[in-house]
Amino acid sequence: MRLKLEDMPDAPVIHELMIKAFMEYKNDPSPSSALEETVQSVSEALEREEKALIAYVENQPVGMGCFQIKNEGLYFYRLSVIPQKHG
Repeated sequence: MRLKLEDMPDAPVIHELMIKAFMEYKNDPSPSSALEETVQSVSEALEREEKALIAYVENQPVGMGCFQIKNEGLYFYRLSVIPQKHG
């Protein structure tokens, strides 16, 4: 597995991984707000303070996590792994 710190040109990859990972919760009583994200909203977040790491296996993206560094703290969210790579 290889991790890569991503930036704005990779917003479509980040978005696709997130949607694939959270789609299984689409019909939950309280589905994740991650499913409402768009490539545009991901791009805008990356333009601000947010960063993302993408995990690759055999050069294919399989997971990602967004994060921010604030007030001496590290905040992770939208941790996403495609269903085929769960476990």
